[in-house]
Amino acid sequence: MLRMLLLSAVIDQGPDIEGVRRLAVGVLNDLYSREVRVLHRPLDFFEHFHISATSIEECHAVVKAARAAAWAERNDSNPAKYLLYMENARQTLGYAIYRWGAPLAVPLMLTQEAGARGREGADVLHRFLTADHGCFARSVEGMTYLIKDHARYGLGKAIGDKAAHLFGKWVVHSFPLLLNRDDPAWGPWSYEVPFDSNAGRVLYRTGIVTGWVDEARLRRHEVIQPGQGKGGDTAYMRVTNLRGVESELAQESPAIVAANKELCVRHLRSHKRAPVKVQAQHIPSAVSLIDGTMTPGQIDDGLIKVGTEWCFNTGTPRCSECPLRSVCAGATEQPDLITAVRT
Repeated sequence: MLRMLLLSAVIDQGPDIEGVRRLAVGVLNDLYSREVRVLHRPLDFFEHFHISATSIEECHAVVKAARAAAWAERNDSNPAKYLLYMENARQTLGYAIYRWGAPLAVPLMLTQEAGARGREGADVLHRFLTADHGCFARSVEGMTYLIKDHARYGLGKAIGDKAAHLFGKWVVHSFPLLLNRDDPAWGPWSYEVPFDSNAGRVLYRTGIVTGWVDEARLRRHEVIQPGQGKGGDTAYMRVTNLRGVESELAQESPAIVAANKELCVRHLRSHKRAPVKVQAQHIPSAVSLIDGTMTPGQIDDGLIKVGTEWCFNTGTPRCSECPLRSVCAGATEQPDLITAVRT
């Protein structure tokens, strides 16, 4: 399961969440039907690479045929532009090696090295993710940096910050493989909410982001990039740039400052003492710690639900049907939050 989730987190960065997941399931089912058992024997992916690459191409064609028309309608686009490869790459070999091969190579390498030491390799990924690696804190948040930045096994640019935190959410919240409620560092608040384009779009349009950080600062940090949105007449929101942006408005709330300290010191273990500033990516978790009604995983589930079913990345989302309409600044008083920005 951990191997499957790590692979899924890396490839789950395309423009269509459901399409990417269908692609993953389709390819894995197809490979296993041919006894290319890439999760149990990661080396199979590389030894039979012609089969692996062909399976990715064929399954992508099936998903595109099923999903492209509806995707294009929701996004004011052309079905021909439907592509689940990353960075608009159209070469199967590069995509297969970079996005599929890299996460499969982690357990492969760990298994080979465990075998060289005379140890069983079935749980090598679990041991790697939960061990104390010195500069990486023993927490789920530390684990998200481990899988990206470890000098030997880190995936580097093959996995983004969002995807690494998505993996953290999955292994604690969605599929509680590493959840330990007795240890806050492996509990429900032990990772940051994974900001993706859906989450960022909903948070911005509702007015929540601008309630944390003023528009001028958002532009200075290139969270909002004027003229870079679709068609050139809208701004582009790069939500991942929110990470690390300080929130002076949140700093004025003693309750959020106290909750942020608890979050960073006890749960994320990103700080040994109270952080001087409140960073934007920590605010959803800090607020949820205060009222205790939702965990970061539940917050992210809700943001994705709204972003994929009602708050589409167009100037005319389904506001009349959206359950957040009554509390959404874009739908009630600031329509430019919707019309002027794309993610």
